[in-house]
Order: sequence, then structure tokens, then C-alpha cells
Amino acid sequence: MKVKCLIIASSVLSAFAADDCFSHTKESECMSSTEGSEMCVWCTSGAVGNACYKESDAQGLPASVFKCEFPSLKANSGDVCNDYTTQSQCIGSEEDGEKCAWCTSGAVGNTCFKESDAQTLPASVFHCEYDAAAKLYASNTCNDLTSESACMAGEENGVKCSWCTSGAVGNSCFTETDAKTLPTSVFHCEYDVLAASATEICNDLTSEDACMAGSEGSEQCAWCTSGAVGNSCFTESDAKTLPASVFHCEYNSWLVNLVKSAMEYFGL
Repeated sequence: MKVKCLIIASSVLSAFAADDCFSHTKESECMSSTEGSEMCVWCTSGAVGNACYKESDAQGLPASVFKCEFPSLKANSGDVCNDYTTQSQCIGSEEDGEKCAWCTSGAVGNTCFKESDAQTLPASVFHCEYDAAAKLYASNTCNDLTSESACMAGEENGVKCSWCTSGAVGNSCFTETDAKTLPTSVFHCEYDVLAASATEICNDLTSEDACMAGSEGSEQCAWCTSGAVGNSCFTESDAKTLPASVFHCEYNSWLVNLVKSAMEYFGL
């Protein structure tokens, strides 16, 4: 019965997979295509690889891992902050009357953004320099701590530090508030307030069987497969935020409820 239900669910999902942005494997094809009423977006990533996404899905990808080119945001002129490739060009330039900011990142590389865009980037991943000389990077911050022990004992402005590990980006120390905004599919963060009562984490489970039988706190784990990113185990709430065009997730609670309903219907 479980196998039959999975086949039905897989068939339904595959119907939505045809003719989507993700089917395009070349940047030129991607940037000139649409899916429904949405433009397709070409996203590059040193950690995950390059792929084509719907614009709404691309906007949900972590900027610390993906660099996406949005057709709807391309200006007609060359006077765009993103076009500048050196700090000297970037600082002092403008886009639509707004100053540009130079942002450096060990994970993503160095890029020029409009100041309003730069201010939305996670300070834990990007260090941005503004023309007004307002330096965001302060000394004695969580980001300065380079060992797990120092990080877990530290704090910044009354906020505890959190040690986050990542196979893609590397290990870093963040404030707990910043750490909680990082994508759990990329970072595994340890919180000082939770260290004494750490429990099973869905992201630690590497097989489908272990994942589908696992839980994190009171929440079931979900097994998500992806041709672009690979297979991973997430909490159900995290899995539901992933773009359906890229990930196919199997929910334990959904399967259990479906099987129970089928058994009741057939009187088993």
C-alpha cells in the first residue's frame, strides 16, 4: 500500500515538472525563457553548481550560496552597481541616484551592490563598505571568534554567539539571531542555550530510512531529493519552504495519514 501511494504521489509531482525553468541547462536558454507568467533566472553557485530557476524560487535561495541574475532587474544602461568589478569603481558610483556599496565574502566573492540591497545581505556572510564610510564590521564580535570553544562562550552586545558548521561555506561564529536566519540546508548551528539538551537533528540523518523514522524535537523529519543539490533530510517545516521545482520531499506524517485513510476506506 505504501509503495502504491508513493507511485501515485510521484506521478502527480512529475506532471508539474515538465517545461519548467529547471529543465534549461544553458544560461542563454534560461534567461530568455518563462514558466507560466514568471521569468526564468540563471543562478550560479560554487558549492552547488549552476541551474535555472523560476524568479520566485530564485528569490528564496540563500544569497550566501547562490548568485542569481534577474532579468526583471537588469537596467537598460550600463550604470548598474552590479556591473562594477573593482572596489575603486564601485565606491563613489551610483545607480538611479543611490550610492553603491562594495561587499566582500569569502564564500561568494566580492561584489558591488546598491546600498539598499547591501543592507539586506546577512552580515555574517558579507562585509560591506559604504561610500558614507559607515563600517558595519565591529571588533570583538562573534565573527572574530575562530574556535568553537571561544565562540560558544562568547557574546555580542548581550546576544550569545553560535557556532555554525557548513561543508559548503566552512565553519564560522555568528550571533544567535544571525545564525537563526541562515539556511538549515547549508548550515548546522549549535546554540549555547540548547547545548545542554541537544537532541537528534534531521540534517544529521544521511539515509532515507533513518530520516523518515526520525524527528527533531516534536517535529517529524522529511526526506528531500534533488538532482541539482543532492538528497538531504530536513524538518518538515524547513522542507515545506524549499522550492518544489528543485526539491521533491517525502513527508512521513503525510504518508502515515494517507495509509491510515486508505486502510480505513478498505476496512483493513
